[in-house]
Amino acid sequence: MNNLPKITTTVGTFTKMDEQVGLVKYNGRTDVTLEELIDFLEKIYVLMKNKPFYLINDLIDNYGGFSNEIWKYLANDKTFNTRIIRSIVISNHLGIRIQLNFFVKILKPKFKVTMVKSTEKAYLLVESLKDHSNSNRILTL
Repeated sequence: MNNLPKITTTVGTFTKMDEQVGLVKYNGRTDVTLEELIDFLEKIYVLMKNKPFYLINDLIDNYGGFSNEIWKYLANDKTFNTRIIRSIVISNHLGIRIQLNFFVKILKPKFKVTMVKSTEKAYLLVESLKDHSNSNRILTL
């Protein structure tokens, strides 16, 4: 994984796992500004060649989250909502689960969000989704 293309900013590190999958390891800051996030996302889009991709968010070591301003931006930004096929969040923290429920149920992003408790489950889910996106079968998890 060391030779994979990466971007590191004040928000965290993004790793391009393949042409369809990206992994973000956030640095745990709770004071990320909207400007910092937008800069990070623009760099990610370039690395992913402005094509839609699965986004794995590694929040295993994070206890905090983004501001309401950032959550609203992520739910409503047209570019973000067309680039993300599905967001898979890795965490087992109650605070993150509460924030994600708010994000999904109240702000209603255009992409699906799934929370898992381990990195292994996140990778298995993405591979299953990628496999099923090329078929007409219904995915049941």
